[in-house]
Amino acid sequence: MDFDLHTMTVARLALGAVVGIGVAGALAREAWEKHTAFTPVEARILAVSDTCSLAAAKPGSFVHKGGFDCARSDEAMKASRPDFPLRVRHDLQLRLAYVSPVDGRVHVADHLREDWRGGAKAPGHTISILASRTDTDRIEAP
Repeated sequence: MDFDLHTMTVARLALGAVVGIGVAGALAREAWEKHTAFTPVEARILAVSDTCSLAAAKPGSFVHKGGFDCARSDEAMKASRPDFPLRVRHDLQLRLAYVSPVDGRVHVADHLREDWRGGAKAPGHTISILASRTDTDRIEAP
């Protein structure tokens, strides 16, 4: 079967449109699900565990060198080479107490925040999270 340039261009555009609509639909569904299945609640931070790891700074590259104490991040960055730059990634493991909208009782959950820079992160402070309207133990970041 012989296709001319115009037919191939139209086919590529149609395929691109279908893929674009599919991606937009998936993103819209995720946003809608987050809006309908979760409700914002305040959570009190009970404990914070801060660990660091090395990650590739180049998009599309992947390297992950285990957790270490963040106070040693300068020492860890010495492993970075000019042709393969690394960055320090901060991971905060938070232990949170929140009131579940399902049963109105206090629940405790662990929540990982990657590269979280803003807001209070000390025990006793509160942060906003999304709590599931159907599962007492399911939370997500806003």
